[in-house]
Amino acid sequence: MRIDKKTVAVFLAVIMMITFIPTAVAAAVKQEVTTILAPSLVFEDVYSGASWYYTEEKTLVLPWKEGTSALLYDSKTGEIFGDGYVPEYGYYIPPFSEGFVEVQKDGKFGFANETGELIIPCEYDDVDNFFDGVAVVSKNGKYGFINTHGQLVIPLEYDEAAYFSEELALVAKGGKYGFINKAGQTVIPLEYDAASYIYDGLAVVEKDGKTGVINKAGQIVIPLEYDVLYNFDDGLALVRLGDYETGKWGFIDISNQIVVPIEYDYLGYFFDGLATAQKDGKHGFIDKAGQVVIPFEYDYANDFSEGFASILSGDWETGKWGFINKTGQMVIPAEYDHAGYFYDGLAMVEKDGKWGFINTSGQLVIPMEYDYADTFSYNELAKVGKDGKLGFINKAGEIAIPLEYDYMYDFIGDLLVVYKGGKSGIINAEGEIIVPLDYQDILYVGSENNNNYYWVKQNDLWGIIAVGDPMFGISTLTDPDTGITVTGNFDSTATLQVTPVTSGADFTLAETALKDAEKFILYNIALLKDGAEIQPDGKVTVSMPVPEGYDGARCKFYRINEDGSVADMNAKLADGKLVFETDHFSLYAIAQMKDASSNGGAVGTGPVTNNPKTGDTFWPASVCVLVLLLVSVAAMTFIAGKKKSKISR
Repeated sequence: MRIDKKTVAVFLAVIMMITFIPTAVAAAVKQEVTTILAPSLVFEDVYSGASWYYTEEKTLVLPWKEGTSALLYDSKTGEIFGDGYVPEYGYYIPPFSEGFVEVQKDGKFGFANETGELIIPCEYDDVDNFFDGVAVVSKNGKYGFINTHGQLVIPLEYDEAAYFSEELALVAKGGKYGFINKAGQTVIPLEYDAASYIYDGLAVVEKDGKTGVINKAGQIVIPLEYDVLYNFDDGLALVRLGDYETGKWGFIDISNQIVVPIEYDYLGYFFDGLATAQKDGKHGFIDKAGQVVIPFEYDYANDFSEGFASILSGDWETGKWGFINKTGQMVIPAEYDHAGYFYDGLAMVEKDGKWGFINTSGQLVIPMEYDYADTFSYNELAKVGKDGKLGFINKAGEIAIPLEYDYMYDFIGDLLVVYKGGKSGIINAEGEIIVPLDYQDILYVGSENNNNYYWVKQNDLWGIIAVGDPMFGISTLTDPDTGITVTGNFDSTATLQVTPVTSGADFTLAETALKDAEKFILYNIALLKDGAEIQPDGKVTVSMPVPEGYDGARCKFYRINEDGSVADMNAKLADGKLVFETDHFSLYAIAQMKDASSNGGAVGTGPVTNNPKTGDTFWPASVCVLVLLLVSVAAMTFIAGKKKSKISR
């Protein structure tokens, strides 16, 4: 496999879109609309040619017409600067990294700073972003590394190179891979047919068709004996012996002990402490000890969500769906043609082409009257369709946004792009029209400084608008020491203060309240305005990276109340971060519990569902498995007719 610039561009664009979407919405606020650039640009494909990215100084990069120049736009001051650079490969400019951005002139590449000044001349055939003070560059098909002064610190001698990860860089010569340090010394010999970059001190490597794991010293940690081996997650790695069609799956631990026998035709990841498995055409569930907890008796089974898993009895065409609990008891009969998964106590189900919603008792709480339905999202609204028109309902089944639109995207914060009669506009969660339906097309591209930015198309020309409130709207604050972020509606002049608490009365209070935890870290989290503490207006989303030495799957987030009681924040584990919602800031503790099931299955990034009209039933684990597969595959680097495979960080 090769990972070229376009692949990286698409991957980055997807990541940016995911990153920009706030995961909680507070009370709706009236949004102001500002025209940044009147429709005047021509794009053959705005979806790939008109990206933008954050810079470290909160500026945005906006490419112009494909093949011409680009500009830099400062969203704080409204200043446009840096005009004259050609987007790399003619279709995009990558994000700034460590104060530098890749630029192109006359077919060669170099680096400019955030004022648009060319710092490193455009003299290279290929470059990659700066990371940890160095950047990959190439000339005449050979790759090396430069520093931020443009000095060549590692010679141009490799056929392929990737950025440094944990002080080592993946490089290749003659189709063989190994690792070098920043002095250019070979630390791990170039002897592997494929390799991933270093992560948590380990790298997955392949030789002669077999895969294993090495450490940073090059020592073999897991012998190269598996046909497939995915990265370790919570101490376990999914492995396969045999080919894709007939091979068997299992789990090993870091000492290469087989924890789950390699005997299953299919094996998923663990959710709620259980993993789906398939054997002899039937599905069941196993635990982390490899024990069969729910027998192999179902024709298909989705992963657990909120203590329930949807199962299929019969074939995909005529079979019926129901729900079991974690003991395997059928708690909701298999009587539905299709079923989703439970989110916040409700699951969508379908009979005879009509969709509705049931609760965990199996009671129909929203009638089956819709031709289309989607899962309830964080704003507690669900998209539904009837007679070719789309709108939203609330959890009481009431129409929140009339079913009058031909098409609509999902909410970005409080805002929703809608289409009607061939025109598009933007409404809020109250159904109010914020941007009139006057445009041919609207494309969301990012959020910053309490504004959501959109490309808008009018008379076949593209422009840019900002939708937001200058003083109050969707904001994101980050504490640089802990990585804790807060996203939601609060005064844009507010600041985030996170103070570790390691002693005193508050610590003693938490220590008593969390006596069943193995260990915990206590923080006083506060929003400040003019030095005084304030509270958010409605719910906000808090995200925190799992601290070093903590097992995210065993972690919970608690609010410590003044009376010594605790409130479980029901944090979700997503991409190494614990995420929860709150409407009040005070003392919070991240606690590692004594068993892996303590998290209550709090995993994933939130509701994601297939279009139910397709007849597919979606399961949350599929997204996580897909991401893990993509990361694992993207990390494995192969030379395939290209001098360098780029690995995006």
